[in-house]
Amino acid sequence: MLWIVNIVFIGFITFLLFKLAKKNLTTLTFFSALALRLLAGIAAGLIFNEVYPEGDSFGFYKTTLSALELNSYWSILSGNFEPTAYSNQPRVVFFIQVFSGILYLSGGSYWISTLYFSLISFAASLYFVVQFNRLFPRHKTIVTISFLFLPSVLFWSSGILKDTISYSAFVIVVALTLKFFKEVKFRYAEIGLGIISLIVLLKIKHYLLIISLLFAGIVICIYLYKRLTGTLKWSVPIVTLIVFLVLTQFVHPYLTISRIPQTIFENNKTITNRTSVENQLSIDLDQPNWQSVLSEVPRSLYVGLFRPSIFDKTPILGLGHKIENFLLVSLFFFSLLIFIKQKPKINWPLILPGIFCIGILATLMAMTTPNLGTLVRYRNAYLPFLFLLFSMLPFQYLTSKSN
Repeated sequence: MLWIVNIVFIGFITFLLFKLAKKNLTTLTFFSALALRLLAGIAAGLIFNEVYPEGDSFGFYKTTLSALELNSYWSILSGNFEPTAYSNQPRVVFFIQVFSGILYLSGGSYWISTLYFSLISFAASLYFVVQFNRLFPRHKTIVTISFLFLPSVLFWSSGILKDTISYSAFVIVVALTLKFFKEVKFRYAEIGLGIISLIVLLKIKHYLLIISLLFAGIVICIYLYKRLTGTLKWSVPIVTLIVFLVLTQFVHPYLTISRIPQTIFENNKTITNRTSVENQLSIDLDQPNWQSVLSEVPRSLYVGLFRPSIFDKTPILGLGHKIENFLLVSLFFFSLLIFIKQKPKINWPLILPGIFCIGILATLMAMTTPNLGTLVRYRNAYLPFLFLLFSMLPFQYLTSKSN
């Protein structure tokens, strides 16, 4: 009976999402993407159960289930409980609070909860795709593929993981920033969704919140510069950018400008010491200072953008990641060739901030997690944006040739 009730509820949510997307996606595209996302969550659960039964996904499930058995749901929601396994990890405690509501709704079922988590990431991806299609209709095909059908994104943003809801929050914040830039009015529900997304990033993925603030600050700065005149043309955008930069310094004490080198150094050494030699990324920081960090930027940027390569030794499940990266490298060089030869018109006010922020994110991810397997998981936050950016010029070139 419980399965039936939840399936009916999931079906109702699906109906609402379909109404949102039906003018921008075909019925086949919508339901194919939804089915793949739900299946990806189930597949992730099966793989975690087989390979990492004591890992994050089932660890979160057991802890949350135990918390619900020992505490009322409202006690967990208010923070008046102690998840003994993760009591010293605030990010996990917050995730358990979020998870407890879903687990309560599912009657304690891991697999029904998995469907809900996958549905959340699907809804966020769908929201981004629909908004992007409305703002930039010429890129409808590539944004749909990048956010709804990319295998790595499907796998690592589905199922019971912190990455699932942090990815969802991140793409929503980016979508809202793009809407602001294009002067599209927000609905009250979207404002609420944006606030919730910012809270999720603040609680779970500090670095994604910092990148979101940085991207929003640069985009809003450009927006103001293009619309103001006189002395305000420079002063207001600069002050706005400074405000956003200052905001990034309050996200987390370990991620302030003065503390970043130390934080990167400590994380780098911790992950390196826990990683087998064959999985290490050979990003070595000598000292906890800016000079050491900056010297590793070129290598870290390459690693964060394009590894694992086809030459890396990976488990059989890593083959998909290598194929994706080979395609990504090909798209990058194809885009570069088109840009050099044809000098096409490009939306620089959005492209440059996007490339800049993704570059920072990719570099920091590689430096702080010099483990090939971990990096693959964390890349899921920016991988669809990479594919989208690197596919624009090739897609534009190929479609112009076919017409």
